[in-house]
Amino acid sequence: MNNYKQMEQFLEQIKTFAKSNPEKVIDYKFVYSLLIRFNLLSRAVSEKVDDLWPEIKDSVTKNTDGLTRSGHFGSFLLFNRGMLNSNEVKLYLPTKRDNLVSTVTELEHFMAENNMAHQLKVANKMRNDNIVIRVNTLEEAQKLVEFAKLNVNLNRNLLKVNPFLANDAGVGLAMDNNESFNTVLSELIADFINMKKNYNYANVTIEEFNRYILKRYYALKNERATSANLDLLDIYYLLLNTTHKNFQVTDFYDFAYQKQTDKYDIKRQRIVDPYFYFEQALKETARKYPQNLKRAIKEALNGNLNYFTNDAHARDGLKKYVSPEQVWMFLVEKAKSVGYDVNLNEETLINLYLDTFYQENSYQEQYGIIKQAYLTTYEKYDYSQAHGALVNLIRSGRIEYFTNDLGFRDALREKVVGHDIIQIFRQNVPELMNFNDINVVIKYVEDDFNKGLKL
Repeated sequence: MNNYKQMEQFLEQIKTFAKSNPEKVIDYKFVYSLLIRFNLLSRAVSEKVDDLWPEIKDSVTKNTDGLTRSGHFGSFLLFNRGMLNSNEVKLYLPTKRDNLVSTVTELEHFMAENNMAHQLKVANKMRNDNIVIRVNTLEEAQKLVEFAKLNVNLNRNLLKVNPFLANDAGVGLAMDNNESFNTVLSELIADFINMKKNYNYANVTIEEFNRYILKRYYALKNERATSANLDLLDIYYLLLNTTHKNFQVTDFYDFAYQKQTDKYDIKRQRIVDPYFYFEQALKETARKYPQNLKRAIKEALNGNLNYFTNDAHARDGLKKYVSPEQVWMFLVEKAKSVGYDVNLNEETLINLYLDTFYQENSYQEQYGIIKQAYLTTYEKYDYSQAHGALVNLIRSGRIEYFTNDLGFRDALREKVVGHDIIQIFRQNVPELMNFNDINVVIKYVEDDFNKGLKL
């Protein structure tokens, strides 16, 4: 089941609030609070259910222990039975208050009867993930889904899960290991909305959000393969699928099967997205033949790709994945995203696309100049000198504390001074979208810069 329209509605809800309340910070906690209430009636949102916990514990503790735990977003009742492995499957079966006790009891009885190791959580209030179960195998997860389908009482009392999840007959599905699917999703949406603020919230769509996730996916994929990063990549990959208009739940089951049979390697996983290959070809060509960009796009509309460089196999990617019709679609969509009428001639569409391309990529160039000026100053003097130079640049636009070795101070004067330094950082360090404190900004930026030290 694909919930494309509901996902669009949720993004529209966040966008509308952000536009109407420009003084409010759109952070992941705000998005999360709306996400877990999405599709619930206003009356249900205020309902607490922890008064039902004693009855729930009495009905299921013969199979497992009932423990109370607290999290970032409320308390929950936790039942553990047996040991969970890595790569477990997560199921969401949100249920109406009146049916909560019987649903938990029936689920626990079914899992005990089928000897399933599991973890079951019951939230302390009504939300669209008030029952969450983790089981070890895909086969066990599918058995639970079938049980929910065939159990009339359980099925008719299910609430709608959040629309970004894989969904089989009303049961939400995910795999997130040590991360939280909803938290990661909320962080991505918050960063996406804050990024769109720079463009007056134009083109806040699921298709555009999917492309944003793709950029984050490839950026993270190039980082060190820590267990935390690999878990994030799994969630990004799932979201790239569930936010695609052609997603089917069988795509999730294929993913879960590969994960659990060791046939899946997230670091080798490739997502074919024509827009990604088009943008990469533009970036490579801009580095080598900037004077060719306009002609390259114009010729690509006629199927001629010879004006693009083949550095980093950029032209090969275009030949394999991008058609002239798709290039035209990219031009039209970009015009729409910045608020222009799409009934424009070819020349104007190309100019609009390149204007936006240069603007977006200038942030990367400016960030690189500041980073290299910082590192060169650090290596010539010490941290104190580099830190002071960065603070002065941010606070007053002064650059004299940076060394001019390799011409970086001149580059700062030419391409950075006079621009919004905080905005440059935000466009390159996504975590900064939610922070305004200069000391926090400096900490995040220096942490990123210091990865490049040769000391």
